[in-house]
Amino acid sequence: MLIGNTFLIIPFMSLSQSIIQRCTSLPTYSKARMSVVLSTIGLVIIGVMYSFIGLLIYAKYEECDPVTSKVIQRIDQIVVYYVMGFASRIPGLPGLLIAGILSASLSTTSSILNSLAAVIYCDFLRPFLRNNTTDRTANNIIKCITVVIGSISTLLVYVVDKLGNIIQIVTTFAGITNGAIVGLFIFGVLNPRGNSKGALAGSTVSLLFMSWIAIGTMKAVSNKKIKPVTLPLRLDGCQAIVNATQTPHTDPTDDDVFVLYKISFFYYTMMGTFIMLIVGTIVSLLTEAPNNEQTNLILFTPFVRKIVNKRRAAQRSKEDQKLVESETSC
Repeated sequence: MLIGNTFLIIPFMSLSQSIIQRCTSLPTYSKARMSVVLSTIGLVIIGVMYSFIGLLIYAKYEECDPVTSKVIQRIDQIVVYYVMGFASRIPGLPGLLIAGILSASLSTTSSILNSLAAVIYCDFLRPFLRNNTTDRTANNIIKCITVVIGSISTLLVYVVDKLGNIIQIVTTFAGITNGAIVGLFIFGVLNPRGNSKGALAGSTVSLLFMSWIAIGTMKAVSNKKIKPVTLPLRLDGCQAIVNATQTPHTDPTDDDVFVLYKISFFYYTMMGTFIMLIVGTIVSLLTEAPNNEQTNLILFTPFVRKIVNKRRAAQRSKEDQKLVESETSC
């Protein structure tokens, strides 16, 4: 959770279009930076809280697994079932929970749909439109794109519902692209020796490799070759069980599964990041180095700027020395 979620939070809090739009809407750079810091602290607190909620739920149902006893159909329903169990005595609290989940989902979804529609319009549609397109026309086009994307996303809910655990599905698909994106940005701001060939090669290899791992893992899970390993759960604490058979929760026999398919999906973003950085660095070292004089220093982190400045000063000193030597010889 600590390592995997750290790499999952990085693209969400620093590289996604939705967070960039929020930051650029603020009046100053310092306020945008403070917004990111406070949001990150909030996400860390939330991560700790839902980790403890998982421990509480396990302690509650360790002797009576509601999934095995057929009380609920999917493990994704466990949190709502847990809250309904202790909150049903308090009028209005279950409804408050559902309202909170719905409100949080709608606020996040609306900002993501808006940013995605803006990207599609700016990068793919605007180059083909006339230069005198009004803001009202652009706004209407973005609204239409949002409606289309929202409709497609709603229909995909019925597909995702058939694929299994929604947390695993979302994290897996995010890890395919997030690893390459995080690695690409880290490569750009920290590696002055990196070039466009290294960036292209590294991101491509990362995408292909993580796609292979994700698809292979999902196939193995669907074929029942890989089963999620959980803490031991029992049924002897249930007061009444209808049409339930106790299934021991033991480690699955997945010896015939490829070793990389057994890696936790929480590590996919981290794996993709390191693959991009390694491949990109190797390709950059084997190809032509970028021109230090033409490099834009604002694209690097502060300590990398100092390194680039030292290289520029050293290169200029050598050029001046050669110039002096040539004039002396003349």
